[in-house]
Amino acid sequence: MRKFLLFILLIVSLAVSPSASKAAVSGLNFNGQNNYINPKLAFDNSKPFTVQAELKLNQINTANNMHIVSNLDARKGFAISYRTSDNRLTFVSYNGDSATQSANSSNNIQANKWYRVTGVYNGTDLKLYIDGVLQQTEVLSGVSQKGIPPVFFGARPIGTGTSYTEPFKGELGEVKLWNKALTQAEVTNNNNTTNLVGYWVLDGLTTSTVYDQSINNNHGQAFNFLSNLGLSASNLTDMAIGMSWGNFTNANYELIQNGRTIYSGPNAQYIHQNLISDTLYSYTLKGKSANGESIPITKTFATKPGELAILQVPSALNFNAITLNGLEQKSYGSFNQKIIVKDTRKNRNGWKLVVKATPLKSTNSMRTFPTNKISLKPVSSITQTSGLVATKPTITNSTQFIDEEKKKLVSAGTNTGYGVYEITLPSQALELTLSPANTYVNSNGSALSYFTDLTWTIEEGA
Repeated sequence: MRKFLLFILLIVSLAVSPSASKAAVSGLNFNGQNNYINPKLAFDNSKPFTVQAELKLNQINTANNMHIVSNLDARKGFAISYRTSDNRLTFVSYNGDSATQSANSSNNIQANKWYRVTGVYNGTDLKLYIDGVLQQTEVLSGVSQKGIPPVFFGARPIGTGTSYTEPFKGELGEVKLWNKALTQAEVTNNNNTTNLVGYWVLDGLTTSTVYDQSINNNHGQAFNFLSNLGLSASNLTDMAIGMSWGNFTNANYELIQNGRTIYSGPNAQYIHQNLISDTLYSYTLKGKSANGESIPITKTFATKPGELAILQVPSALNFNAITLNGLEQKSYGSFNQKIIVKDTRKNRNGWKLVVKATPLKSTNSMRTFPTNKISLKPVSSITQTSGLVATKPTITNSTQFIDEEKKKLVSAGTNTGYGVYEITLPSQALELTLSPANTYVNSNGSALSYFTDLTWTIEEGA
């Protein structure tokens, strides 16, 4: 059956205003329990600054407030947060009176919708923008108080250690910090790169480290995330393990087995070959992109049980035609295919390849040749095509009659290589001896055809 794949390219023209919400539909998912990122950034929010986050809430009206970007603690600091009491996004800061003030979103927030949230402090006012549109301006009664803890993404830090509260449940796509107050035009255009303190792009890969893409290298350490690489094996044989994992944009992967890197590159799949059957193999996978690094994921897979088998034998044999002349003559046959033998048993006791031919018999079943008329030349070569290479099998180096009893062509000991072998027979490998005493034609003088059946067997033990 012939199969056809039909690809349809659909081109859509889409005009997006500068105030449109976040175009990407994925970021790094925070579980609302213990996920957070610490870029180890001591940020001075007492001077004009701007903070921006592209986010999506997985849930609204939660039991507690949720902090998205924050160093709010001990009556100091700032935060972009979600306030559950009235379902609002807020830009909050402590003022000089040790009280919090905030600029808030003007409308209720929806779950599972992306928002670009920008907070601007110009030295006197707090301004909050949603998707480039000003929501509220709040005049501080004092001056924004510099936070003591480092800035956290996805939680509100407590002190200068690793403690936190009010974790975020949702996705975070980007975080930017500037040490200047952006104008409304700069917020709307969303392309300002001057005075950038930090720029972090988060996605499903960045579960270990989120790179700061500004010149300041304030890389964020991710805590308590699970790997999204999804390492799995779907193609298991007795000699190979085929693995695949999540394919992230512009990512490179490193696959490690037994402390050794067996694959490094951009592909999201790899087949580990030449393995031992019925054996457990442990793999560790790491990913890296321009955005950051993943935490390693370790999985163990088992190869299937091995076997001793003949995978291929010659399917046809042709002799050259003979014209009787009253003398003993020779006819030669050549094989059209190689013999392929596989030994992938974990515990091996050697093997041997034997062959047996039936005596030549006429197609009308009236005539049968005596034995010792069909002989086979030695194997010309043995090549191991896969597996663990070791000692080569031994070839029986003599021409043998094979029409009386089975004869051994190749033998392999317990130290022979593990895997698949191709066995090649020479040209005109099979020799047929024709004598006048037992060679016949049809009664009308026409040619009489003869045949023989060859049985190839692989046996345990050398």
